[in-house]
Amino acid sequence: ISITANRTGSITCEVIDLKGEVVANTFLSVEAGISHHLLSIGSLSSGSYFVRFSSPNGETTTRRFVKE
Repeated sequence: ISITANRTGSITCEVIDLKGEVVANTFLSVEAGISHHLLSIGSLSSGSYFVRFSSPNGETTTRRFVKE
């Protein structure tokens, strides 16, 4: 996962299934600019999911992905 951040800090990363249930979550440390992180999804079943990133100040970004 590539994350573009305005400032250095930590964010919450949640993987959400199509029923709206959080199936995985973690905290990521990000640097100002682009940060690269590996997200382990090996234990997830095949299908569509959302990944939601939340900063401490309430900003959120959500993206959809498909695990095959």
